[in-house]
Amino acid sequence: MHFFAYPYRIVYFCRTMTIQSLLNNRLVCCCLLWWLPFVLLYGFDPMAYTAIQQQMHAGDLTSCIQRIEKELKKDKNEAQWYWLLDDVYLKQSRHDQRIAILQKGLKQKKLTDRKSTTLRLATAYFDSGDYQQAEQIYKSLPLTPYIANALEKCRIADSLRKHPVEMARYSMGDSINTPFDNLWPSLTANGKIFCSTVVVGKRGYTGNPHLWQEDIYISEKKNGVWQPAKALPKPINTKGNEGASYFSADGKYLFFVRCNEQGGHGSCDIYYMVKQGNSWSQPILADAPLNSEYWESNPMLSASQKEIYFSSNRPGGMGKKDIWKCDVQVVENGLLSFSHATCLRSINTPYDEVSPFLHANDSYLYFSSNGHAGMGGLDVFYSQRTDSNQWSQPCNIGYPINTYRDEMGWAVSPDGKDAYLSGSLGEEEKHRQVIYRIELPHALQPTPVSIVQQLQIDGTYRLTRILFATGEATLLPASHQQLNELVQVLQENPNLHLLISGHTDNQGSEAYNLQLSQKRADSVVAYLVQQGISPARLQSKGYGFSQPIESNTTERGRAQNRRIEASIIPAYSNDK
Repeated sequence: MHFFAYPYRIVYFCRTMTIQSLLNNRLVCCCLLWWLPFVLLYGFDPMAYTAIQQQMHAGDLTSCIQRIEKELKKDKNEAQWYWLLDDVYLKQSRHDQRIAILQKGLKQKKLTDRKSTTLRLATAYFDSGDYQQAEQIYKSLPLTPYIANALEKCRIADSLRKHPVEMARYSMGDSINTPFDNLWPSLTANGKIFCSTVVVGKRGYTGNPHLWQEDIYISEKKNGVWQPAKALPKPINTKGNEGASYFSADGKYLFFVRCNEQGGHGSCDIYYMVKQGNSWSQPILADAPLNSEYWESNPMLSASQKEIYFSSNRPGGMGKKDIWKCDVQVVENGLLSFSHATCLRSINTPYDEVSPFLHANDSYLYFSSNGHAGMGGLDVFYSQRTDSNQWSQPCNIGYPINTYRDEMGWAVSPDGKDAYLSGSLGEEEKHRQVIYRIELPHALQPTPVSIVQQLQIDGTYRLTRILFATGEATLLPASHQQLNELVQVLQENPNLHLLISGHTDNQGSEAYNLQLSQKRADSVVAYLVQQGISPARLQSKGYGFSQPIESNTTERGRAQNRRIEASIIPAYSNDK
């Protein structure tokens, strides 16, 4: 808006300058002389405006509304007061109140800025889901690139609503959903543990956001029934905010986000914990470049454990919050190393992209965005990985999964049949985010995979805790715990057949390593057979050093190459 549009802008600008600098600034002096009579008669109180803005940023929205309404009684023609009240109601997602206050402003014959207020009214109608009314108002305004884009969004949103997708949606119930906002659903691969983020203290529109507490809650399924969700104890939950938790496919890692922690990189940071037997490590602050001095959230480790996806507002992105990816390596004691932070430019926009979820098939990436055309607010989109390892043009997952409200925190089961989503009930008296289970129609189901605790079909699982003495093929006792977990998987899934493969580094001759890798794979098979697993369900093969996953030029790389892997194979296969 033009600098001379309103006298209060001159007044506010002058308040930021010293007397000497004011006298030395000819432009300001001229403006003051020109506008001073109008300032005295205008009636707008810039100090009140600034104080209300500060109060709004502090989170005291109830007091903001009261003060703005008081100022409107003094000056009903000042558009800025209507806009400020519109901003407050937007923070509360109270779109009906936005429409009412903006309409009230447009009824004033001497309103200071009718065009901008009209534009805000069109936006409020769009945000409320009334796309046709929004379109009519946009058409009444001069056509600009912004208006043309807004009209296209109205057309797309209206088309999505007129062509709904078939799906069934069920609340996860009071065991999962608390009386507060419930966000970021996460389910372990075996379907026995459910995680969510609860905004403790948030009840509807009222209250101060700075007094809300974000904590991670967890529920266990016993005898097919979800138990009441409980807050995780220290050291995960603290007096600060923790949330956006995610279990890795193998159940070994728990990721979460912690904000404004002393010793952190800055703002919100990603932490993870490593499962060690039946206990967990202390929270580990992820190193750069996964974390930065900026905001990071929504970590999601791929099933292969080679990539981690997250959202960040760091520089180098496309706009506000973007989806990023880092490469991942497992190092000593299960710790993780992160490298090559990459912005996914094919799916990001100048607006917000958050809540990435990479399906277990490694090919479908879901996220929420308010930058791509949709129903309004944050919508769920998906993109498919191409043969060139790029991501396709994002697709809106459709209505009524997406609505004019915010939809975020999308997660899909490995078989692709069920999705989990955080959304709003939309009722005035129960205006909160709850978690739903959605039965996806076949057309929206990703290519299914079958993850059985730690094993992924069409992929390979590294048995990272299988240990041998140097140059030997005899299992060390420390290997038994993970192998016993594998025995349980095989017992619970009698149709599961595995190929156990052995791999070595390149120290020694090819023949020696080929023989050693075969003996080690045979030792694992022998242990499983001793525990009652039919040998007909197991195969073994040694590959020596023919399939390295790291360079053999360093000890760290050689340690990664010395490994045992388990792969799910069809029952009819006789290949060795």
